Amino acid sequence: MVLAFSKSSLILLCGLAPHALAQDPVVAPETPAAEVAPRATVDEAALAAAAKLAASGKHEEARAAYAALVEIDANDVRALLGLAASESALGLYDDAVGHFSRAYSTQKSAAIELDLARALHGQAMTKLAEGDGQVADMAMIDARRFYEQAGDALRSADAWWGAGQIAIARYDDADAVHCFGRALNIDPKHVPSLIGLGGVRFRLYVQAAPADPIAAREEKKQSEDAYRAILAIDPKNAIGMNGLGWLAKQTGETEDAISWFHKSLVADPSQNDSFVNLSELLSESRESKERLVKLLDAVVDGARKGATTESGKRTLATAFYYRGKARMLARDYDKAKADFAEATRLEPQFKTDCGLQIAKGKIADGDHDAAAKMLTELAQADRDLLIRCIQSDPKAADVAVSISSIADAKYKANDMDGAREMFRLAAEGLGNHAGFWNNYALLARDTNHFEEAYVAYETALALDPTNPALLNDTAVVLHYNLRRDFDRARSLYERAIEEGKRVLDDPNTDSFAQESATIALRDATNNLRLLNQGKHDEEPAQNAGG
Repeated sequence: MVLAFSKSSLILLCGLAPHALAQDPVVAPETPAAEVAPRATVDEAALAAAAKLAASGKHEEARAAYAALVEIDANDVRALLGLAASESALGLYDDAVGHFSRAYSTQKSAAIELDLARALHGQAMTKLAEGDGQVADMAMIDARRFYEQAGDALRSADAWWGAGQIAIARYDDADAVHCFGRALNIDPKHVPSLIGLGGVRFRLYVQAAPADPIAAREEKKQSEDAYRAILAIDPKNAIGMNGLGWLAKQTGETEDAISWFHKSLVADPSQNDSFVNLSELLSESRESKERLVKLLDAVVDGARKGATTESGKRTLATAFYYRGKARMLARDYDKAKADFAEATRLEPQFKTDCGLQIAKGKIADGDHDAAAKMLTELAQADRDLLIRCIQSDPKAADVAVSISSIADAKYKANDMDGAREMFRLAAEGLGNHAGFWNNYALLARDTNHFEEAYVAYETALALDPTNPALLNDTAVVLHYNLRRDFDRARSLYERAIEEGKRVLDDPNTDSFAQESATIALRDATNNLRLLNQGKHDEEPAQNAGG
């Protein structure tokens, strides 16, 4: 599901980490900005006006105002800090790092070190998401150093928490434990650090359990102590409850796990992880599924009480969504639709995800036409959002396979356009399945959507680069259909021949792979001969797909 958690929720989620410890780290408890001596060259009224814009959340306008002041005096620390803070708020971390660095070079300050560490942290996570691992790692190393310096100078638990998040992102559990420990030495009630420590200790417990029971027992105790400390400080902390649920689940204490996950959802219905676990624990029988629905009745009832604000309405919408999913599991489709309708009424952004859940129910009942119609309408409304909803489903692979089954049904009914659209949705939804991309490419080619076919074949080939059939079929589209890039087509045919021979020479190749390689080798050899003769109008020799 695609949910817009609040920033505070993200802080908590990144600490739990039974599955993924490194999340959006840049939102941290604030430390007062550095105090600097006023500079005569900057107009005080203009500086105050820029600060007022920033305080009211008008970060674009604040950025422009501060930039104008920096133009007047490039070394005014107040203007540089304001500009960098506005850039951080806008996610422009490269610029923010530059301006915080300039401010720090002008005035060495622990408070500026902390600001710079946070900006470097944001830069690192952004570069990591963009696939630039080298720059990300360099930024993390710098951020870790500045967090430590600020943490020591300011005795700041927030700074050490940030350092712990860097350690998590770098998969350095020992350093993460050290950093969270330093934060808790400063402030034993620093909940973000307790959450981080509980998550790291949980992971160490799981890692140690198979080979070292004594170490595993100690890590489990440390994790449990951290989560219980959170609840002692904040009895309604959903992350602490979720963590205890994970520990109980890991040790087979199913009823305790169910209780903790349920309490977590009652405290905060936006806890998607608690719902996923609760659904997993209560999905074996009709009775357990009905029990899940009843437990979520309490979640909905609790959320109703706070639905007097916009955030409260969002929380209630989330609770309806979860109960709707539970009712789908119990095959109570009419009530599920009613819950999804309420979720969508309260929060229109839920429409696509709710529609996907209903479509999944239609598929489960074998109503492929209704499911295809609904998915097509959702894709037409916002394809990117639908793809994100599929990809974020806890069982994304199963959803993609289900959508592929619609495509199969459409294909058998000779609805080639319908099959092409469903194969495309399955391929994009799962993303990394070469077979789905191949099927989409085949249907695109057969329905004369040759550009689509070529892109899909290239995507499949990137996932399975030594597949002789894919190599041949990608070349076929270029050679016979698009009639361009003949050098590329020739190279692909040659690689198909080479890989076909390799597969056939491998004594461990199964019969299916041998047959596919034999056909690809024969077709690629014939196609290459025709290409070299300058013939582009012959009936192409190509794999049947599938």
